[in-house]
Amino acid sequence: MVIQYNYLERQIDNYIHEIMNDDFEDEKVWIFLENLVASKKIQVLSKLYDIHFASLIFPEKLIADKKRIFIELDKIRERRNIYAHANWINSVNSEHIECKTKRMNDGKYYRLHKKISIGDLDKDLLRMNNIQLGLEQYHEEFMDCFCNSEIKLK
Repeated sequence: MVIQYNYLERQIDNYIHEIMNDDFEDEKVWIFLENLVASKKIQVLSKLYDIHFASLIFPEKLIADKKRIFIELDKIRERRNIYAHANWINSVNSEHIECKTKRMNDGKYYRLHKKISIGDLDKDLLRMNNIQLGLEQYHEEFMDCFCNSEIKLK
C-alpha cells in the first residue's frame, strides 16, 4: 500500500512539474516540491488546475470531474496514512490495528484501532490503482485541452 502510494505521489509531483514548467529538467519546481507533504501536493495540483480553468476554455465535464478525483485522492491519502503509521508489530495476532494515538476532549490520549483484513488491503490497493489510472487519464485530457485551449474573454 505504501509503495503503491509513493508511486501515486510521484505521479502528482510530475503533473505539478509539467504544469509549472516546460523544461522537465528544471530543478526549481523539484526544490519547491521536495518539502511538501502529500496533502499539500494534492492541494497544489488542484489549485493549478483551477488557475487554468479560470483563464482558459475547458470542457465542463473536465471541470466537473476534478472535484470527484480530488475527493478520491484525499480519501486514499488518509487510508494510506493508516497503513503507514500503524503499529504493525503489536498487531500481528489481532484483527485490529493500532493506527494512531489521539488526544480526546477530556485531555487524555487514547490509542485508536481499526479492523483491517487482507480483503480490505486488496480493496484499497485496487482502489488506489483505479485512482492512479483515473488521475493519469484526467491529467492527459487536461494537458490536451490546455495545449489547445483559447483564453477566456471577460
